[in-house]
Amino acid sequence: MKRLSSLESLRGLLALWVLVGHVFGRAFTAEQATTIHLSLLKHEIMAVYVFIILSGFVITFLLDQENLTYRAFLARRFFRLWPLYLCVLIASAVSQSEQLSGLLALPWRTDAVTNEIATHKEAIAHFWPHFIVHLAMLQGLVPDSLLKSANYTLVGQSWSISLEWQFYFVAPVIFYAVKRRNQIVLAALSLALAVLYSISHGDVGLLINQYGYFLVGILSYFFYKRVSTSIGEAKSMSDAAVAVSLGAVYFFVAAPLPLFIWSLVLWTLVSEKTGRFGFVTRLTHRALNLGPLRKLGEISYSVYLVHVLVLDLAVSIAARLFSPLDQTTYLATVLPFTLLGTTLISVLTYRFIERPGIKFGKSLGTSPTKSMAAK
Repeated sequence: MKRLSSLESLRGLLALWVLVGHVFGRAFTAEQATTIHLSLLKHEIMAVYVFIILSGFVITFLLDQENLTYRAFLARRFFRLWPLYLCVLIASAVSQSEQLSGLLALPWRTDAVTNEIATHKEAIAHFWPHFIVHLAMLQGLVPDSLLKSANYTLVGQSWSISLEWQFYFVAPVIFYAVKRRNQIVLAALSLALAVLYSISHGDVGLLINQYGYFLVGILSYFFYKRVSTSIGEAKSMSDAAVAVSLGAVYFFVAAPLPLFIWSLVLWTLVSEKTGRFGFVTRLTHRALNLGPLRKLGEISYSVYLVHVLVLDLAVSIAARLFSPLDQTTYLATVLPFTLLGTTLISVLTYRFIERPGIKFGKSLGTSPTKSMAAK
C-alpha cells in the first residue's frame, strides 16, 4: 500500500520530539528551560497535538480510499493499536515499583518528576482499577472524580492512545456526514459534543477536549483532496499562500505552534500533489523525504510507546552509577541511552508485534478497492 512519505517522516519527528521532551522534562524546571532556551523541547504536548491533527487527516484519507464496513474499520484500527499497547502496558504495570524507585533517587524535583512520582504512587495504590481501564484503552474517559490521574498512570503517554481509540468510533460518522454534506448529522454531532462538554470537561484524554484538532485534520484532507493545480501555478503564489497562512496562525491563534507546523506540512503536501513548489515547500519536502526520517516514521508508534520504559530504566541506572547525580551527567547518560535503546527496541517491536498486528487487522473485513495507507 502506498504511503505519503512526508507524513511518515513527520510522524517520526514528532515521536522524537516527545522522547526528547520527556528526557528534558525530568532534568529542568520550566524556569531553567526558559533560561537555557529549551522550553520548546519541554513542551512535548505540542507534538502530540500535531499527532492528533495528523490522525484526523490520515484516518479521513483511509476512510475515503478504502471500502470498509464500520466493524471492519474498528477491527483494523484496534489491531493497529492494541497488540503493542498491551505489551507496553504489561511491562509498565509489572515495573511500577522499580520506576518509582528510580524517580525517587533523582536528587532534584522538576514538575515532571513530581507529577510522575505522584502518578506512580497512585497506580500502585489502586492498581487494578487503573489496569482495567487501561486494558480497554478507556482511561481518557475516566475523570479524576472517579479514579485519580487515570489519564496518566501506568503508561503516562497513553492518554493519547485512548483519545485515538475514542476518535475511531466517531470518525466514520463524521467522514460520511462531511462528504455527503449531511447538515442534520453534523448539527447533531456538534450539539452532542456541546452537551457533553457542558456536563464534564474531563481531562486531556477526553475526545471532546481535543475534537478541534481532529477536525482540523479532517477538513485539511478535504482541502487537500480538492486542491487544484492552479493553486501552485506560480512559485510566488505558493510562497505567498504559505506566508499568509502561517502568519494568520501565528498572530490569531492562542496556541499557534501545532497549527503552524501543520499548515507548513499541509502546503508541502499540496505542492507534492500539484508538482509546483515554492522556496519554503521545496525545503520542507526535501527535509521530510530523507531516508532516515522515513525509517523513523515507520517505527514511530513503537518509539512513542516504548521510550518511557527505556527512560525509566536509564534513570534508575544513572542514579545508581553516579551519586550524587547532577543534571549534566543525567543528560550525558540518560539521553543517548534512551535514544539508542528506544530505537533498537522499536525496530524489534515494529517487526514482531506491530507488523503482525497490522497484517491481521487487514485480513479482517472487506478488502479495499483502492489503497492508501493511513499508518
